[in-house]
Amino acid sequence: MAEIKKKLETASEQIKEETGHGNIQTYLADFSSLEEVRKMSTEILTEHDSLDILINNAGAGFAAPRLGKDGTETRFTVNYLAPFLLTHLLLPAIQKPVSSRIVNVASAGQSPIHFDDIMMDKNFDAGNRLYAE
Repeated sequence: MAEIKKKLETASEQIKEETGHGNIQTYLADFSSLEEVRKMSTEILTEHDSLDILINNAGAGFAAPRLGKDGTETRFTVNYLAPFLLTHLLLPAIQKPVSSRIVNVASAGQSPIHFDDIMMDKNFDAGNRLYAE
């Protein structure tokens, strides 16, 4: 997690330098745990009553464990459930500014959701099928 935190700090500093905006805050949570997403949203809402922008930039690929901390398929949780939950929990603060934005970053290789096997119980494949087809 320390390496990821360092990358986040570097990206934040780069954004500040390139945009000239110093009021940028970053938050880090393990999106394989919906409880961590809830805790992060509480932390954000405690510190901010409004948000100008929310950038959801999380992803899990081939190396992720089969099941996350909540018992759900990790890639599905990280790539879909956690960003949706975070956005939903932060909506009161996002809706306050007139010009707020939500940006969802995703991979071009992201596969569609297989609703008939959403947790990949029937056809688990640690390879390409879980992430891209």
